[in-house]
Amino acid sequence: MLLGREANPNAADTAGRTCLHLSAINGRLEITESLLSRGARVDTFDRHRLATPLFCAAVSDNPDGVRLLLGRGADINAGLHEYGVSALHCAVRANCAENAQLLLEAGANPNNVQVWKQVPAKRRQNILQIQFQLFSETPLHTAASMGYDECVRLLVEHGACLEVLMGSMKMTALHLAAQVRGRDQNRPLM
Repeated sequence: MLLGREANPNAADTAGRTCLHLSAINGRLEITESLLSRGARVDTFDRHRLATPLFCAAVSDNPDGVRLLLGRGADINAGLHEYGVSALHCAVRANCAENAQLLLEAGANPNNVQVWKQVPAKRRQNILQIQFQLFSETPLHTAASMGYDECVRLLVEHGACLEVLMGSMKMTALHLAAQVRGRDQNRPLM
């Protein structure tokens, strides 16, 4: 109804999130579709360049939203050049294996390294400052360290490199999997 009254589909809140970000993360497929058909930009980052609508759909266990955004031309590699973060990283971090599979099948790179990691924000003079630290982690490192077996399996099947070293300790995904207690999730890595 609001879009029919000429509401701006690309209007953003103070964090730079558009209605498309919000509909994607909340699994509101018909709203997402309506926004896109009325000109919502599919690859808009939020103010801090932390997420696109595809990132939001990827973490929300919303495979239909991921399919819709990819079908409407969402850049599967958006974010890789700046911070190394991708929709695939987001899906794996949230343990949304079906979304990770869709992204991998659409051509997401399983070996991209997250170069920067957001660290807790600090307030200075009532201004919230987002901070990043140098980091090196592939989606496989994330899945292995969290014990996300299905994501590990998918990443390995789609060509994730087992030899990439992470962080100052230079650990492989198998190193990280060996540290997870109470789970035998390292079988896909062996």
